Amino acid sequence: MKTRSIETTDAGASTQREYERRAANHSQQIADTRTKGADGEHRLAHQLKRELSDTSVVLNDRKARSTEGTIDHIAVTSGGVWIVDVESSTGMVERRDVGSRFKPDVRLFINGWESSKAVRGMAWQHQAVTEALVSLGRPEVPVYQALCFTNAEWPRFKKPGQVGGVWIVGTHKLVEIANEKTLLEEGDIANLAMHLSMIFPKTS
Repeated sequence: MKTRSIETTDAGASTQREYERRAANHSQQIADTRTKGADGEHRLAHQLKRELSDTSVVLNDRKARSTEGTIDHIAVTSGGVWIVDVESSTGMVERRDVGSRFKPDVRLFINGWESSKAVRGMAWQHQAVTEALVSLGRPEVPVYQALCFTNAEWPRFKKPGQVGGVWIVGTHKLVEIANEKTLLEEGDIANLAMHLSMIFPKTS
């Protein structure tokens, strides 16, 4: 039995080439985004270690057991525990109140697009770290959350703030806020960091 050959017309070949070009561009865009994200995580890790108070401990690339998720950074500072998710998005980052005078509804916008999904995506991280502190008998330790944008632009005359309990900040502002409070002693910070590092092991 003869195998029937499939002939490719000029139009079909052109379509195939266009598809392959678009697919290659899409793959490159994904690769570029991942590279920027990894670079941003590494830069932020070094900056946190360098600029947070000397007593702070930074845990990078941590896995939450029994989940598929990872946490970019957990910083144990004198003010409490910070969960930091690195965002490599470029362009304008801003908080907008889309609610009414009597019912505010503050959301995150990136390049004009409503992007509060990134804020909601941190909820499981907050829950995991909070539960870990409870298991250690330290429920009183504050847990803060931050989306840290390493390549973004910011509106002039608008201060960084929170969306849904998550700080929307750049690197320098994150360090400034994290260094503000003094609640934990040096030995306490080291002890908490050691236990959290066991609860949230390094991804690799």
